[in-house]
Formats: sequence, C-alpha cells, structure tokens
Amino acid sequence: MYCGTCDVSCGANATCVDGFCACKDGFEVCNSEYACFDVQTDEYHCGADCIACHTLAGASGSCTDGACDLVCGGGLEDCDGDWRNGCEASAWANPQHCGACNNSCLNRANAVSGYCLSEACVLECASTHGNCDNTHTNGCEVDLRNNAQHCGACNFACAVQPHVVTGTCSAASCTYTCASGWGNCTSAPGCETQLGTDNHCAACGNQCDWGCEGSACDDGVAVAPGMSHACAIRESGRLVCWGANTAGQIGDGTMTQRPTPVPVSSMASGVTSVGNNHTCAVQNGAARCWGDNTYGQLGVGSTTDQDMPVTVSNLSSGVAAIAVGAEHSCALLTSGYVRCWGYNEFGQLGDGTATQRNTPNPPVPGLVDTTTGRRAIAIAAGGLHTCALLSDATIRCWGQGSYAQIGNGQTSTVRSPVQVLSGVAVSSIATGGHHTCARTTAGAVYCWGDNTYGQLGDGTYSRRSSPTLISSLSSPDGPTAGAFHTCARTSGNVRCWGNNQYGSIGDGTVTNRPIPTLVPSFSGVTALSAGGYNTCAVLSGGAVRCWGWNAVYQVGDGTRTNRPAPTPVAAP
Repeated sequence: MYCGTCDVSCGANATCVDGFCACKDGFEVCNSEYACFDVQTDEYHCGADCIACHTLAGASGSCTDGACDLVCGGGLEDCDGDWRNGCEASAWANPQHCGACNNSCLNRANAVSGYCLSEACVLECASTHGNCDNTHTNGCEVDLRNNAQHCGACNFACAVQPHVVTGTCSAASCTYTCASGWGNCTSAPGCETQLGTDNHCAACGNQCDWGCEGSACDDGVAVAPGMSHACAIRESGRLVCWGANTAGQIGDGTMTQRPTPVPVSSMASGVTSVGNNHTCAVQNGAARCWGDNTYGQLGVGSTTDQDMPVTVSNLSSGVAAIAVGAEHSCALLTSGYVRCWGYNEFGQLGDGTATQRNTPNPPVPGLVDTTTGRRAIAIAAGGLHTCALLSDATIRCWGQGSYAQIGNGQTSTVRSPVQVLSGVAVSSIATGGHHTCARTTAGAVYCWGDNTYGQLGDGTYSRRSSPTLISSLSSPDGPTAGAFHTCARTSGNVRCWGNNQYGSIGDGTVTNRPIPTLVPSFSGVTALSAGGYNTCAVLSGGAVRCWGWNAVYQVGDGTRTNRPAPTPVAAP
C-alpha cells in the first residue's frame, strides 16, 4: 500500500493519514528515520527523545513505559529525578549527595567546609570546635574550648590522663588536679612528672642543688672532710656521710664503704666535725660520736668501735660545738668550758698528763676566768694538738709541739694550755696535722708549725715556731686546715696552699703551693672545710663540691679517682 505517492510505503507500526505516513500510538519516528519505533519499550529508542538507554550512566539498558530503567551503582545516584541524564551524581565524592542523594556535607554547624570521601562526609571544623561523634548531620557539635571530655581535641578527656584526680577545660587546655606526688611539669598530657626529685621537689620546677627530701629541698649548709671520709649537714639538720667505713665512721649501722652520701642513723640534726677514723656531732645539745674507738675517742667509757652514733658520757646536754683530732675529741660547752677525751700521749687533752681518757676529762684548766668572764668560744683539734679561741680574742694551744705547731717558739710537747699570738686580737682558729693558723679581727692570717709542703703559705718550706703573717692573703674569712694544706675564703672565692699530692689545692694540678693559690673558676662559696688530703665547699645554692684524695670515695662522686679540681658530690 502506497501513501501519498506511488513510491512511498508506510512501514510497520505506521498508518497513512491524509497522504502522509503517521506512527501508531506509542510509536515515534527517531533520528530522521522513517521507521516508527516503540518508544515505550525499545531500549534503543526510549521515550519521546528516542534515547538509547544503554548509553546513560547507571542505566540497565531496558525501557519501560517510555523511560529508561535506571539501576545506579558504582557510587552513582540519580539525585535530580531526571532519568534522561542517568545517574548523574557521584555518591563517593559529591559533597551535596555524599553516600546518598541530598546528604550534604556543606553548611554544617561550626564547619568551615566539608567534602565527600568514599561516601562519607568529612567536615573541616572551625578551630574552636570538633566533630567528635563522627556524625556530620549535627556538624562540629563540640566546643573544644571548654569541654573536659574533648579538650582541645576530640576524645582528649582531662580527667583520664595519667595520675590525674580531676580535670577541667578552659581555653582548650586542661587544668589538672594531680594525684599526690605528681605534677604537670611539661607539655605532655596529664600529671606526667613524679615530684620529690631534685628538679621538681614538691612542685614543678622547684630545683634543688643538693637533693630533695620529701616535700622540700634539703641542700647542704656545712661540710667537714676527714682523712678517709666526709660528712655534711643539710638544711633540715640531717647528717649524711660518705667514704671509708672500716670502723663504722659513716654511722649507718654498717662497715660498708659508701661511694656517695648516705644518712647517718638517728641524726636528724647535727653540727659535725670529722677526724681520721671517727666522727662526732652535736645533736640538740648532746655530744654524739661513732667510728674508731681504739683510744677511747668516742668518750663512752670503752674502746669498742661503734657503727652508729652514741651519746658521749656525761655530755647529753649543754654542748655547743665539738672538734675531732686524729684520735681525740673535745667539746665546747655552752658554759664556755672545754672537755676532752681519747688519745693523750702528747697532752692533747690539756689535763697536764699523758693518760688516755675513755670518757670526758674535767674542763681543760686555764681557759675560763669567772672573774673577768672570759670563756672559750671556739675549739679546733689537730692531729695531736688542740687550740681554743677565748672570748677576749686570745688563743690557747696544747699538745704535741715537735713540729712547732703550738706556736710558743718551741718544739716540745705542751700538756696544758699556753697563750699564742699575744697582743693580737683573733677571730678564728684552724688546726692541721702539724700546723696551726689563726685569723685576726683585722683580717690578717698567721700560721705556724710544720711547713714541709708550704702549708704555712709564707712562700717558703721552712718550719715556723712562732706565728708568721701570710702577707699575700687579703681579708679572708677564717682559714681551715687539712693534714698538710690550708685554705681560706676571700669574697666567695677560695685560695689554698700546701700539699697538693692528690689535688687538695683544687687548681687542677698536683704541684705543691707555698703561697695562697686561687681555685680557678670557682665562686659563690658560703662554707669551706679542709681535712686530710681533701677540701670541700658549700655553694650559695646549697650544692656541695669536694676535691683531692679519693682512694676510698671521700670526694663523694661515686668514683675512686683523685680530683684536682672541685667536683660535685652526689646528692644524697
């Protein structure tokens, strides 16, 4: 059948109407083709626009009722409802349709921006807020500035940090209430620092120069070296010792040598003077001694060594100071009298005899004058001699004189006190192994006795039987004497002279020095003491330094290496 002209034939699904071919209902002419296609079901000519369904993103390839059937996948969605452009939205990356149509990552509360990653919204929160529940629908819901469960960052809970009792949040920073003994001393979270250490004693940054004891610094205030050990008093009054302990002179209940300071048993307070192999201290007015007792120098009525402090017989009160020689001891009483005990072969007890005393003698005669009120105000015990400074600024000495250490112009033993340095007002005294020194109230220093190593400081090695002025020493504090060397403080600095075999001068050498020699790069000294072949000092902050002989740990640095320059003593 022809339509309109002899050579035109309407194809299938078309009819001739008024001389023209027309598609039947549900059929359309597509792409200028004369054929009529079923746009209701033809997947290649679907809908009025004759769309090929298989070309659409996410389409299944079938046509139903004039529309391509869409089966979106691969992270695509048909979010505009128009099947003609297929599954046009990427649920993987589209911030407005993230994971599902209309699931927007944008314009969320307290978020600066948002983006879609793997079908999940990622919010870029304002610096003050956080998306702590990981749900984008409520935005960045937490104010990180004041939320103790999310302080400064999501899930940073103030109260659950190490050693924290409670925690609050302010300005995005936790404020902690720390458990006892702990502090928030660094930028690390929580109370990360254990207190009670030298760098953080009781509080963060509270630094101790020589040890923390409980809740307070307990630095050094005084130090006293002996021949083979040393002791120091701490701010609390506690006494610590270190070095050799062959006779129990450390006082810790053992005879084990101690490379570093250890507490002395039962000595919570004390003022100490140290001898060769025994130790004495004043504690609450009582004289207490321990260590070697070969000659009764502990004063307890026997010659048995003691490895812990024992109270000296009849001196349980009224003691102001104590001095320890090689094998004898003397106590200065608050009444101004002096009592001595121990080895006495050379009359060093001052009782006019050579009899050894295992308990304190009666007061040394000739020191106290009740008529004038004169009394002893300081004592010093040397190797085998003793001296006392009296309240009238005069001094008395007694004991061995074979090295001229008495200072009376002779080299004989003196068993009772004799006056030395007459006509000069004296403010302090020091006794060494075989020499003696004194400081006058005018600031001059005189020394006398053995000078084998230059310990008199007069530039020679000649023995002096009478006090000799050290002209090169200007306005020092009171001198202190070791076995064969002497030291003095001058404006916080230290000068030493004499034997330097083990470095006791502190100038970095082992060369004997016959004149006062500056200890280099060492200042701020508040206390100084020489003993044996060692010297020790306390610095203004409370740190303790020692130098010299160290064969049995008497420097206290944990080694047995001699130290020719000031060396830190380990904190107790």
